[in-house]
Amino acid sequence: MLVPPAKMKKVKPIPFSHTTTSVELKWPALAGNWTGGTPITAYTLMWDKGTALNEYEPVSEELLTQKKLTDLTPDTTYTLKVKAQNVCGTGPLSNPFSTVMKKVPA
Repeated sequence: MLVPPAKMKKVKPIPFSHTTTSVELKWPALAGNWTGGTPITAYTLMWDKGTALNEYEPVSEELLTQKKLTDLTPDTTYTLKVKAQNVCGTGPLSNPFSTVMKKVPA
């Protein structure tokens, strides 16, 4: 039976490039039974825009497992989640992940 992808429980974006105004994130692709029985067609990266209000909106929807966010505010915490999609629908959001932008040197 084909179903939407599973929740990306142990998957969270990992920063691998971090500056005062940008961060590049990557996450592992879902595979096997976690895909819902069909190939993943997109990953949606959601963020709170640094508001800490627990309101998320999409920042990208692509078949990529990494994304660079730019024009961010220094010394601000951004919280992100990711979810996977296949032809049957969209899986639930992952657990939240926060990254703090570096401070501008004094």
